[in-house]
Amino acid sequence: GPPFPEDYPGWSVDDLDSEPWKLSQERARTGDWSIKAPMFDPDDVGIDGAFSAISYTTEPDSGAGVFRMWYDSDADPTRQLLVVLLDDEFEEYLPATTSFQQYSLPMESGSHTVKIQYVYDPGLERRLQDGPQGGAVFIDDVSYEVLRTVAPSPRPSRSPSLSPTLSP
Repeated sequence: GPPFPEDYPGWSVDDLDSEPWKLSQERARTGDWSIKAPMFDPDDVGIDGAFSAISYTTEPDSGAGVFRMWYDSDADPTRQLLVVLLDDEFEEYLPATTSFQQYSLPMESGSHTVKIQYVYDPGLERRLQDGPQGGAVFIDDVSYEVLRTVAPSPRPSRSPSLSPTLSP
């Protein structure tokens, strides 16, 4: 697939503790591709868990709108979490899920950065169990929809006005 995020305007990858997010054909809600968080190995994860983040920044002249995405997980949802920040301020925790769920974030006009941080903590009890562990989160169908405001049509008001009117 095309290099990510280089070929996608507005996107950047914040590599905190591991390999960066990538385009993947493993799991997509629609089409063939989605954005995949790094796959963390529980044996390599410290006591504080592991983190990785991706960001999307709107243009300075962007109108007010809604950032939308669908997210999904391929591992134990009790050990994963997405944290959404808007301009470095906490917005919401999104618990991992085993089927795609939609998330929407209204935004004011101007340049803003939505950061999606993937948090993985296998927990001590999971590290001691046999069987497949680890996992990743997938993001798909990301969009930023500018909200259009329609100016009211200039019609005379039929209701009484509370402001005084001066007459000649």
